[in-house]
Amino acid sequence: MASHWTCRLALALLWLGLSGCPGDTFIDCIPPPLPNTEPEPAPGIVVTGQRVRMRVTPTGSAVSCVAQEDPSPTSVTAEIEGPGGEPLANQITLGQFRAPALLEFTPERPGPHHLVVTFSQVGGLHQFDLHAAHDRSAEAPSESLSLTCDALERASTGAWTCGSSVLGGSTGSASFSGAQLAVARDVIWVVDSSSVRRYVHTGTTLVLSASFSHTHSGAEFLLASPDELLVLHSYSLGYYTFSGGQLTSPSSQTWARPIEPVNPKGPYGVLMRDADRLALVTRTRNSDSSLVQVCTYRLISGQLQPPLGTCPSVSGELIGFEPGVLWTRDLPAVNSQGLNQGLIRRWVWTGGQLLEQGSLSLGPHASILERPLRRWNPVPLVHNLSSETDIQPVTAVLTWSPQKQAIFLEHLDATLTDVYASPSFYWGRDPSAPAFNSTKVRLRPPPQ
Repeated sequence: MASHWTCRLALALLWLGLSGCPGDTFIDCIPPPLPNTEPEPAPGIVVTGQRVRMRVTPTGSAVSCVAQEDPSPTSVTAEIEGPGGEPLANQITLGQFRAPALLEFTPERPGPHHLVVTFSQVGGLHQFDLHAAHDRSAEAPSESLSLTCDALERASTGAWTCGSSVLGGSTGSASFSGAQLAVARDVIWVVDSSSVRRYVHTGTTLVLSASFSHTHSGAEFLLASPDELLVLHSYSLGYYTFSGGQLTSPSSQTWARPIEPVNPKGPYGVLMRDADRLALVTRTRNSDSSLVQVCTYRLISGQLQPPLGTCPSVSGELIGFEPGVLWTRDLPAVNSQGLNQGLIRRWVWTGGQLLEQGSLSLGPHASILERPLRRWNPVPLVHNLSSETDIQPVTAVLTWSPQKQAIFLEHLDATLTDVYASPSFYWGRDPSAPAFNSTKVRLRPPPQ
């Protein structure tokens, strides 16, 4: 269409006696390339030590009036800055007749990278930002379990809690359908709609040490130590203690369950503890904004004290939590470069306050992998958004580096699907495994 239109316009100019473009004929006029209207396909996440291949398409330019002239770029260059601003070696090959250029490089250090690709004559300047995830797969030993797990913990004796089941020891497996489980060293707590049970795993067997009947309905969240258990029931906060072979409930407090859960795939509340302070994390709203609210209870002489004053809040939505830590994301927004995923923020709860410890911008080509948050300690996962065949699908774990005092990404296994992460484990289904209902677990190495 564009070629025919250009040639007809030139003939019309000649018929009117007006000067057109120089040359003998317009039959071979070259159509103008269409400008890019979509964001350039690019990886949001790559992996250190792995070769990256990405295509960069030159932007549109005006049509040539000379039949033999090709309005394609004549050359292309690429500059890549690593996490510390250091230049990164690369190879870029110019495509023929406005075809995409092929850029290849290997990230060496984890962290943000900035890419600038420049076409000469025509084609424009292109800029990209991406994150290199630290490849720690060689440091993460693996184990296999005989069930699929939406939640995973391990006792100090080696027993696993997989969802509502316990695996390991001479007893094989034990299932507690409809119950919530929590692990504290060799103790496994089991809470259902009518009872709290405390088990001890001896290394070979699971032994019931005490039980307690309650009338507080189901459990939203558990926070456990070997001899204490805090349970966020549907409408009450229960405190249970084990002493002298007996399990008792010396105190409880009512709480106002909000309309919305902390996350579309999460419970209605999350608990954190710092000495005698207890934090109840919920979701609330202020006008059209989503907020993460934290109310502080006190545990004094075995008695839960209700929160005093207002409950502070931070903007955004909850995407993960660890002991004493919350992960939030600012609400996504659309800008000229596409969907801005919003800053990822890490908060530490200490002294009854939330302190922001670090933040990270994912950019438009990576996003949070939405996972259920119904069990304690789910760590956020991120993944590439692009479906381009040249772009490797990468899933990485958001990780805090104590050494560098910054948030980084960790890559642990490229083979797993339906993945989850906690501070200690990375797990999912291995498509190559002979049993479909099995789980491959990677033991996460200590953070660097």
